[in-house]
Amino acid sequence: MMSYFSNSKVTPWLLTLSIILFLMLDLCLLGLNFRVTKEVSEDALVINLAGRQRMLTQRMSKAIFQIDKDQINSPESQLLIEQFDRTYRLFSKTIDAFYYGGLITDAESNMVTVNRINLPEARSILFQARQLSEIIAPLNQIVAEHGLTSRTLNDLRKIMANVNDKLLDMMNQLTVIIEKNSKEKTQSLRTIQLVTFCFALLNFAAIISLFRQTHKQSKDLVSILDELFQSTNAALIVFSPDQRVIMSNKYASHLFGYSHRQLHYMKRSSLLLTEGSSGKESISLTQDGRELDVEVHERTVTHKGKQLHVVTIMDVSSHVERERQDPLTGMQNRHALAQALESKSEQVRALGGRFACFFVDLDGFKEVNDKYGHDAGDCVLKCFASRLKNNLRDNDRVYRFGGDEFIVLVDLSANDIPIEMISQKLHAIMQKPINLHNHDPILLSLSAGVAVYPDDTSDTDQLINLADQSMYRAKHDHSVEVVRYHA
Repeated sequence: MMSYFSNSKVTPWLLTLSIILFLMLDLCLLGLNFRVTKEVSEDALVINLAGRQRMLTQRMSKAIFQIDKDQINSPESQLLIEQFDRTYRLFSKTIDAFYYGGLITDAESNMVTVNRINLPEARSILFQARQLSEIIAPLNQIVAEHGLTSRTLNDLRKIMANVNDKLLDMMNQLTVIIEKNSKEKTQSLRTIQLVTFCFALLNFAAIISLFRQTHKQSKDLVSILDELFQSTNAALIVFSPDQRVIMSNKYASHLFGYSHRQLHYMKRSSLLLTEGSSGKESISLTQDGRELDVEVHERTVTHKGKQLHVVTIMDVSSHVERERQDPLTGMQNRHALAQALESKSEQVRALGGRFACFFVDLDGFKEVNDKYGHDAGDCVLKCFASRLKNNLRDNDRVYRFGGDEFIVLVDLSANDIPIEMISQKLHAIMQKPINLHNHDPILLSLSAGVAVYPDDTSDTDQLINLADQSMYRAKHDHSVEVVRYHA
């Protein structure tokens, strides 16, 4: 139980008002946490769908150009034109859902609601994409009503050759804009969260000040304040001037795994391994050795001539993990990749060194989806991700870039021996068939491109683009699986 000392009287209504305000601010913080979680989930859905549009664009073009014009009426040609029709309809419906809002099928074949995208840049891109998509619609309708002819096939090929690269570029721009807006929106919400917390902290300090004005009249009210302190959904710790714990709440014991007695007089450095400025993410260490991502807020107060540090520690591990992890494969996602590239490039600039970026794409993945369904496709992605994780070196980092595309970051020494080692491991990974539920095992191959930082480029976005270009060279040259970028 906390103790407070005072020589003056407290106005009851002022104390009551402060407690009510504290509760309201605490509820606001809770509401903001739900808002951040909801926004992150909605933005992740839109980003995934925007990334899927790129794959759908490639599918449409590939299906049209695989049709043999001399065997238009063959079963294979009919299957390809049906695939083109399904892919085009899904692409168009997704664009319309982005533009107007509405229901669309996600990667797991579930119907989800997508809110209208109101960003001016994004809407301009969507408007242009809808115009390009509508060019295909009349021919697609003719094929649906009268069947495929040599003339309509040639017309479709001309249109796809003209719009394919434009649509790919638009979908890439759309994904970048949505990701950027998502980060800015999340940061704005966190800023509001911080401001609300500061008001709560100031209000908390005001309550303490009111309680200190009198001891006799505030005994019962101290119990109320202690209950508020103990029931807050964050670890509240007061450190002495020499940075030792002199007061903590129940949640602090729950978060760090120490009893109240064990926490008392522990050093701050034993609880917080790394600290940014107030409000920034830090790393804390629990009793069992686990590291937690936490958000630390601090305020200094003066008590009897001594400066005390009131610190609030909020566990944000779930938010951080959700932002960085791909829900299907469990691998880290594009957001985590961007952070890793930024960190590694800064390390190279400061300390020297090199690293390689592998852009890996599964060959034949579309055919698996089309033949066996999306559940089988998901099974393939999970199996492939597991093999990457279990067969590559411990210091190699794997990320799901989107669809059936993965990124592998590999540290290099003065030579390129690790590139050859990883290439051999990628080859070995694909030699074992992949088991599907209720289907025969299948054997797939992969195509990969490699670019090296800073040898090929000192821009991380360009590094991925160069590796992507090399991957397409490997995909077109069936004699090799991995192609190293050369200018």
